[in-house]
Amino acid sequence: MDTPYTWTVDVEHDWGGRTSGILGIRNGLPALLEIFRSHNVKALFFVSSELAFDNSACLMRIMDHGHEIGSHGHFHIRYKETFMAQQDRQISEKLLHHVTTNEALKYRAPWFQFQAEDSIYSYRN
Repeated sequence: MDTPYTWTVDVEHDWGGRTSGILGIRNGLPALLEIFRSHNVKALFFVSSELAFDNSACLMRIMDHGHEIGSHGHFHIRYKETFMAQQDRQISEKLLHHVTTNEALKYRAPWFQFQAEDSIYSYRN
């Protein structure tokens, strides 16, 4: 049975992937992990795999705190073509499998793009 998470967090470049900045990852993520730890909260972190290798210490910290890693695509781009979105997801999952031990990564499409039936969303229109 899947863990029922109260919180999900998207880990991507600053401003929802609109920039290449990582201040949120460097400064915000450690603070958020500490808040979750102090309140005994377990969360599901959806990571854009583009960040995975340059920021692998952050991903390890997420897992060391007992949270789950999921895929948030590779480039955090809204694709018009379904096959491009599927390829982006496959790239992300392959890269994240090098970091996490989860066999079946949960997935949240970038920009709330609902192209996959097994995606996890924050809301639907």
